[in-house]
Amino acid sequence: MVFIYFLNVILISRLGFGFRTEPVSKSRLTGIIIFQILFLFLFEISIQLIFSIITLAILDLLFYWIEGKSNNLNLIRWLSLIITFLIFGILSFIYIPKNFNSIFFNLIKDTESSSYISAVLMKVNWYKFNLILFGVLLLLNETNFVIRYFFDKFKLAPQMHNLGEEKMLDNKEYNTGRIIGMIERILIFFFILAGEYAAIGFIIAAKGFTRFRELDNRDFAEYVLIGTLLSSLSAITIALLIKSVL
Repeated sequence: MVFIYFLNVILISRLGFGFRTEPVSKSRLTGIIIFQILFLFLFEISIQLIFSIITLAILDLLFYWIEGKSNNLNLIRWLSLIITFLIFGILSFIYIPKNFNSIFFNLIKDTESSSYISAVLMKVNWYKFNLILFGVLLLLNETNFVIRYFFDKFKLAPQMHNLGEEKMLDNKEYNTGRIIGMIERILIFFFILAGEYAAIGFIIAAKGFTRFRELDNRDFAEYVLIGTLLSSLSAITIALLIKSVL
């Protein structure tokens, strides 16, 4: 569970990237680093913890610099996650602390009888919680980068008004599609975990129904179909992987 919690801290700190199509600002980068440090201090104080905090900060600064030089943020952000996971996965014996901070958890245990919140926290299966949260975070944010990169790469993003010979990207439609896709993936994820596979068809049908009138436009229909297939495939794949280890 220690390693999954560590990865979740990284994933949560990246949620601010979600709807931003410009490089991260210095203030947001500072917030990301502070967030990571605060939640990593739930681990016991050790050399591994210090190494992990320093390495994460260096990686954050490195990818911040690369973002400022790149024209493809979606690809950079996805690759940055893969590289970060690989570094900490391969060198986990150096970077990942072995135990959580006993002071914090003893405090929760000592107040279990007098605090409703502490009592609830003590009953939670934190291993399953972290695994499920890991899947949700991947689908909520990181999958968006892959799908958006795919659309940008093959120029499948929705277009709107003609201005001379140029076309403007319909950002409102694009962002609406992102939100619908996020909800769609999360619902599919939990339906698969619950074994309700038939409900997946209902979600896809409901999505098609809400877009029925717009599907007369062939380009838009293809955009919706490709996005739905990619979104559903990612949700099904991650859900099955998480379910296999629960």
